[in-house]
Amino acid sequence: MEGNLGGIYDHNQLLRESDDILADRAQILAGILHERGLVYSFLPGSEAVMSAAETSAQDIAETDEPSAEQQPFFFKGYLDTLDAINDGRLSEATIPAAGIEELTSEFKVWFTNDKQSYLQELQSNDPGLMFTLSAAPNVLVEPLNLTYLAESFGKDQPYDTKVFVQLLRQFTAEELCKTDPSNGNKVLFGLFSNKPIPGLEGSVYEQREKLAELQVSKPFMRAPSQLEGLAYMYTLRAHGLNLSRGGKLDIPSYIRHFDLAEKDLGSGLYVPTTYLRSHGGAELGVSPTSESKNSLVVIG
Repeated sequence: MEGNLGGIYDHNQLLRESDDILADRAQILAGILHERGLVYSFLPGSEAVMSAAETSAQDIAETDEPSAEQQPFFFKGYLDTLDAINDGRLSEATIPAAGIEELTSEFKVWFTNDKQSYLQELQSNDPGLMFTLSAAPNVLVEPLNLTYLAESFGKDQPYDTKVFVQLLRQFTAEELCKTDPSNGNKVLFGLFSNKPIPGLEGSVYEQREKLAELQVSKPFMRAPSQLEGLAYMYTLRAHGLNLSRGGKLDIPSYIRHFDLAEKDLGSGLYVPTTYLRSHGGAELGVSPTSESKNSLVVIG
């Protein structure tokens, strides 16, 4: 790639730049392209932005670092999510951002051999299965502040975010975020697939049973938290993906938080959901526990 971000660079000059500087330039470029409504892939020769957004299981499994294609995007998604969280906090409570090198070090520890093996197993069964790496800030966000985070995301979408506050406020920050700031990590990593993992569909109760069975051998599999779902949306947008194509999004985003306790809303029992509707409006919604659904789970 030849660039002109803060100066004229030829290919050889870019090769001599540090990883940190290259990541910074890639983030800036991704943001500019998104703002202008342009689609761009960081994979040479690729014409589809999806190939930059998604990485094959084999590609991920061959390295203990985030791929060059994914790195600037998961980092920008993390920064955008953290900026929106900080925007709703008092100045003295602002959370400082981590650098790309710190997050890469955390990734090396997080991305264990058993996760690598499972990625390879999944792709051997379905070569079309791809993954997007997301990094949610490892902080606790109160339920009403999660509403603010979702609404901040919606400002750049064609429709405002829809939030069912009546359900949201019945959960704690720990339940909705699944983060643990005491462990010293800066982020909560997750690998989101471009289609639901087969065999986990059903009612809320069936999904819980099926996930529990899978976790016997794959304890790292889980239903993503609402905070992770929002960070995933920010990451998809950092990739420049079309999140508002009428009737069809570039990539599925539906998350049903079936691991959370069901709540009575007067008309039945429900669990929360996090997703982008077909017209591009985000929703922190509800799902009846009896309804048969499939949703994204995460390698976390």
